[in-house]
Amino acid sequence: MFVAMIINIEPLNDYIYRIVLSFSHPFIFKAGQYIEMVLPCGKSGYFSIASLINCGRNIELHISDTKNSNSIIRKLKVGNEVKISQASGNAWLRATSDRSMLIVAFGSGFSYARSILLSEALSNSSREVYFYWIMQSKESIYELYLINSLPERFKCQVFHYRDNTKSKYDIGRVSGREHTLVNIFP
Repeated sequence: MFVAMIINIEPLNDYIYRIVLSFSHPFIFKAGQYIEMVLPCGKSGYFSIASLINCGRNIELHISDTKNSNSIIRKLKVGNEVKISQASGNAWLRATSDRSMLIVAFGSGFSYARSILLSEALSNSSREVYFYWIMQSKESIYELYLINSLPERFKCQVFHYRDNTKSKYDIGRVSGREHTLVNIFP
């Protein structure tokens, strides 16, 4: 485990926060990987890294606030130290591949995608990238400017999730509410 200091906490929307951690040395990871964060009280959670690769001593996480008193975001304070695991996970950017790439994210799952998108955008690759991001509401979407600034080889779509609670369906073993995805771009 590594020790990191929380140097910034800021809201990105009404329930997702940007947390910036600073290490005493460069933190090595691959775009798309995640870490485990352990608080001094022993509470822990797993979070995808939202930063560019080779970003030096600071990394960025996007963490959802579950709005309950046990939410990890409510226990984080600027200046506090936390323990961080080595980066893990196999859903990382294969920078040497020339194959097209499909990235799908839901809600705060954008953080792993953000790391991959930014790292790929700065590469010399010419491969096509297809990115789909699904959010709970239009108001929840953040960093749209970043998505709009990606190179033309990136085909990006951002959707908000709409629950049509009045239209129930029941088809055999599957029942529930009808859900639709609404593209925010005309």
